[in-house]
Amino acid sequence: MLPFSRRPPDAAGTTAAHINCSLDDPSTCPALNEVCAKTRNVLGCVCDVGFSRNPATGVCLKMEDECGDETLNDCDPNAICMDNPLSYECLCREGYLDMSAQPHTTPGRHCMPLHDCDSNADCIDLPKGYTCSCKAGFSDVSRNPNKQPGRKCTQEKNECSRKEDNDCSPFATCTDLTNGYRCRCNEGFIDVSPNNRTGTVCRQIVNECLNSSLNDCDPQNSDCTDTLDSYICRCKSQFLDQDPSKPGRKCVQYSSSFLLETGCHRHREKFSIV
Repeated sequence: MLPFSRRPPDAAGTTAAHINCSLDDPSTCPALNEVCAKTRNVLGCVCDVGFSRNPATGVCLKMEDECGDETLNDCDPNAICMDNPLSYECLCREGYLDMSAQPHTTPGRHCMPLHDCDSNADCIDLPKGYTCSCKAGFSDVSRNPNKQPGRKCTQEKNECSRKEDNDCSPFATCTDLTNGYRCRCNEGFIDVSPNNRTGTVCRQIVNECLNSSLNDCDPQNSDCTDTLDSYICRCKSQFLDQDPSKPGRKCVQYSSSFLLETGCHRHREKFSIV
């Protein structure tokens, strides 16, 4: 709002209505809300403090601070409200387009963004329209990044830099990705992670066959074969597996005759060992 003065100033609506008034006699300025004041050594009647002269009627009217109370103006939230002697004006802020119904007479009532780029994206003009690009240090997590990039940008975070930001196994390597991270078990470890979360549980690969205390194969009559996450026992040639449900645990050498059992009956077979 323009500052008020008791001195007849300028062309802001307080110009003296007539001269030859008296500073000592208020009645020499008979119009409502007028006072006698001197400016440039000339006496004249001007609008009192807090009032402004209506150029159409010449009457001094009380000035309201419409911009100081949002209920007294209808400017868009993205517009600047500016008081003037008679009312107020609205002006869309930088970065917004005035889409008011009557922008020439009542501007700033409806302000739309010039673009819908994220605040952390750069807006790039194109021959036809524009595109958005997330700024350095920000990842594009827009709903449709291929067709409408830069609408939602989040600050990049290296989850691998701090252990508390990832759930990788201590025996896995953490690799930072654009949107998240990836865990992968180190060489010499097998991935036994649940729920398709790779690298969260890694177990060291151990050759159980090299240490008899780590396997229960028949120590003399079976062969132990190491596998990726366990081992396999198999009776040696010329040895019979006494318990096929747990192969290679108890192996006995063939004799000239042995009892062969089936699910229906038992019978004796003769074998010759060559």
